[in-house]
Amino acid sequence: APTVLSSKPRNGTTVSSLEPTIEVHFSEIIPLSGIKATLKTSESTLDIPLDILQGNNDTYIFKPKKTLQNYRSHVLTISATDISGNKMKEDYKLIFLPLLRSE
Repeated sequence: APTVLSSKPRNGTTVSSLEPTIEVHFSEIIPLSGIKATLKTSESTLDIPLDILQGNNDTYIFKPKKTLQNYRSHVLTISATDISGNKMKEDYKLIFLPLLRSE
């Protein structure tokens, strides 16, 4: 079954952009049909729409379609199924904090 090997940003870190690209590296190639990703702020149930800038690969790059809220924790939840139909054992949760200091 596929696993997440790494991510940029790393779990629990900050990003210095309100429109970050989020890179997730899997242990194997995941087809576009096998990826499910949702982005929310930690206090909300509303999905923030995501673009997939790169996919159908072992590395996916996501970008939110709208500006994220500054100083607000966000959670990207991912489930993935490989070409053979093997599903990740559990959802991967990536928590990060956009932190844009005004000049």
